[in-house]
Amino acid sequence: QQQQQQQRPQSQQQANGGPHSSHGETTAAAAASESPQRLPASARVSEEIRPTTGKLCFSEDDFLVKHFNVDQFVSQLRLHVSLPVLRQDLGEYLVRLKGAMVELINKDYADFVSLSSNLVGLDKQIGRLTGPLQTLRSEIEAVKVVMDAEVQKMQQKLKERSDVRESKNTLQRFLSISASVAKIENLLKIGDTSKDLDGVMASAADDQLSGNDDGAGKLIERVAGEFNQLQFYISQCENLPFIKQIQPRCTAISNKLEEGLRRSFTQGILASDVATLRQCIRTYAIIERAADAESLFRKVLVEPFAQEVISRDRVQPPGKGLEEMYQAILDFCVQKCAPLQDAIVSSTGSFDFIVNAVWPEVSEAIANRLPFIFSPGVAEVFHQNYCITMDWIAKFELLCRTRASVKRLRAHPTFTSLRKRWSLPVYFQLRFQEIASALESSFDESLMLDSPSPSGLQVRPADTALRLVRRCWADDVYLDALVHRFWKLTLQLLARYAKWVAEVSADGKLTLAQHGQLVTETTIIKSSLPEIMHECVLPRVRRFGASALDDKTIETAFADSGRALEDASLHVRQAVGENVAKASLLALEPAKAISRQYRRTNREFPTKPSAYVSAVVKPITAFIEANRSLDQLQAWVGPAAQVITKKYHEIVDELLTSVRKTEDSLNRLKRLRKTSAAPDAAASSDDAKIRQQIYLDVMDYGRQLRELSIHVEDLDMFSALVKLVEEAKNYDPSTADLSASTTDLTASTIDLAASTADLAASTLEEVAE
Repeated sequence: QQQQQQQRPQSQQQANGGPHSSHGETTAAAAASESPQRLPASARVSEEIRPTTGKLCFSEDDFLVKHFNVDQFVSQLRLHVSLPVLRQDLGEYLVRLKGAMVELINKDYADFVSLSSNLVGLDKQIGRLTGPLQTLRSEIEAVKVVMDAEVQKMQQKLKERSDVRESKNTLQRFLSISASVAKIENLLKIGDTSKDLDGVMASAADDQLSGNDDGAGKLIERVAGEFNQLQFYISQCENLPFIKQIQPRCTAISNKLEEGLRRSFTQGILASDVATLRQCIRTYAIIERAADAESLFRKVLVEPFAQEVISRDRVQPPGKGLEEMYQAILDFCVQKCAPLQDAIVSSTGSFDFIVNAVWPEVSEAIANRLPFIFSPGVAEVFHQNYCITMDWIAKFELLCRTRASVKRLRAHPTFTSLRKRWSLPVYFQLRFQEIASALESSFDESLMLDSPSPSGLQVRPADTALRLVRRCWADDVYLDALVHRFWKLTLQLLARYAKWVAEVSADGKLTLAQHGQLVTETTIIKSSLPEIMHECVLPRVRRFGASALDDKTIETAFADSGRALEDASLHVRQAVGENVAKASLLALEPAKAISRQYRRTNREFPTKPSAYVSAVVKPITAFIEANRSLDQLQAWVGPAAQVITKKYHEIVDELLTSVRKTEDSLNRLKRLRKTSAAPDAAASSDDAKIRQQIYLDVMDYGRQLRELSIHVEDLDMFSALVKLVEEAKNYDPSTADLSASTTDLTASTIDLAASTADLAASTLEEVAE
C-alpha cells in the first residue's frame, strides 16, 4: 500500500506532462498501481490470516535456480509453513516485483526513448571501420606466423643445447668413472700381476708397524671412499654401453674391497682391536654395508659360540643349567660386543650388532636345539624355564644402549617368535585343574582337620580355599602374562566357597558347633582379603601394567567377594536359627487355645502372662547358655527370634480376627432378637479377657527377649505384633455396636427410599394410563 501511495503521485505527474511522461510509462504505472487489487481472492484472504511482516518464508534466490520445479518448491515449503501462509508470501513477493519493475522503467526511461534517435547513421560508421580492421587483422596474422616459426627454431636450438650439455655431463661422468676405476685399481694393484691384494695388505701392515701412516686400515678406508664416489657416478649413468663395458672392472674392485675389508674386520674381531674395528666400521658406513658387517660378525664369532654353549647338555640340571647358559650368553655380549659398541660411537652408520647379529643367532639356536624347555607338560618345570627366560630377555634388553635399539629388538621377528613358543594357555589350564580339583576334593572329605593348619583354620574347605587363593599369586605359580586369568580364578574360588557354605548350611547335616566354626573361619577368610589384595594382587598387577585392572576395580571386586562370604555366613546363622526355632514353634501351639480358656468359662480377668511364653523362649535361652563361646552370639539367636516372632504374629492375628468375628456375630444376633444386654455383656467380657491375656503374653515375650540381650526393635514383625495387641486391648465394644446400629439404620433408610421410589413410579404409570 505504501508503494501504491508513492507511485500514484509520480504517475499523475507524468500524465500531466512530467519530464518522463509517456503513454507506456503511464500504462505501466497504472498496471503497478492496480496490481494489488487484482490479486486472487485466496491471496486477499491470506492477508487476514497473517499480518505482513516483510520477511518471506522462502528465499528470493529459489526462483533463480536453473531447473526450477514448482512441485518441489511447494513440497519443501509445506514442511515448514501452511499453504495459506505460502500463498500470502507469494502474493506479497509479486507486488514487490511489480513495484521494482516500474521503478526500473522510470529510472532509465529517457535514455531508452532517445536510443532510437542516437542510432541514426551508425551502420555507415560501422562500414567505414570494417576495412581497416580487416587489414590490421591480416597483418597481425602474418606477424604471428613469422613469430611461431622463430619460436620453433629457438626451441629446437635450446633442445640441441640441452642435449649437448647432457652429453657433456655424461662424458664428464665417464671420465670420472674411468679415473676412479684406474685410481682404485692402482691402489689395489689389480692390474699388477706381481702383487695381489694380500701382498698389498701385508706391505701396508709392515709400513704401519714401521711407523708409516699409510696402513692397511687407512688404505681400505681410502679405497672405500673412492669406491663410494664411483658408485654414485655409475648410478647416474645406468644402462649405458660404457657402463656395461666397465662393469666387470667395477665388480672386481668390489670383490677385492669386500675381501680385504672382511679379512681386516675378522682380524679386528678376533683380536678385539678397537682401532681396527673402528676403521672397518667406518669403512662399512661409507659404502653403506652395515648389514654385511653384522652378518660377518654373526658368522665369525656368534655362530661358533652358539654351537658351543646352546646345547641340551648345557641345560642340565633343569633350571640351574638353563640359568648358567643364559648368563654365559650375557657375558659373551659384554666381552665381545663392547669393543664394537665403542667403535660404533665414532661412526655414522646404523650398526646394531646386539640386535641384528647376536639376538637372531642365539634365539634361533634356543628354539631349534632346546625345544623341550617350551613344553608345558610339567607345570613346575615350565614355570621355572619361563621365568628364567623372561629374566634373561629383560637383562638382554639392558645391553641395548638406546631406546631405538630396544624397540628394534622387540620388533624383531625372532623376538616375537620366541615369545609365542611358550604355551601359556596350556600352562594355565594345568594350574586351573590343579587348584579347582583341590578345592572340590576338600568339599567331599571330612569337614574338620585333625589339627589346626598353619593359618589357624580347622575347617578343611575354609583352609583349602584360603590357601589356594594365596597360591594363585605365589611366585612359583603366578605369571605376569596370565594376570587376568589368575585374577578371574581368584574370584571364582571365593565365589565357589561362598556357594558351598550356603549349600552345606541348608543340608542340616552339621552340628551346631560345626556351624559355629564354619561361620568363624568364613569371617577369617573375609578379613584376610584386604591383606591378600595389598600384599599379593596389587603389586603384581601394577608391575604388569594391566590397563583394565586398576586399583579401584580390584578393590570393588574384593568387596563384592567379601559381601558374598558375609551372605554365606548369614545363611548359616539363619539355618541354625531355624533349627533352634523349631522347638519354640511347637511351644506356641497353646496360644491358639486362649479363646477356649475364656469363652463362657467365667474365669477371672487375667493379670499375668501364660506359662507357654517361657516355654517359647526356653530353647533360645538354652542355646545361649550352651554356646557362649561363639563370636557374635546375638547374630546367631537373632534369626531364631525373627522366625518365632513372625509365627507368633500370625497366630495372634488369626486369634484376634476370630474373636472379632465372634463378637460381630453375637451383636447381629442381639439386634435380630432384640434381647436384653446381659448375655451380650458377658460375651463382651469374655472377649476383653481374651484380648488382655494376649496382650500380657506378648509383652512378657518381649521382656524375656530383652533379658537375653536381643534387640526386639530390630525384629521385623515385633513392632507390628505389639501394635496389633495394643489396638485389640483398647477395643471398645459399645463403639462397635453404635457403628453397627448406624449401619443397620442406614440400610433401613435406603430400603425405605427404594420402596418410596417404586410407589411413586407405580403412581405415575397409573396417572399416565
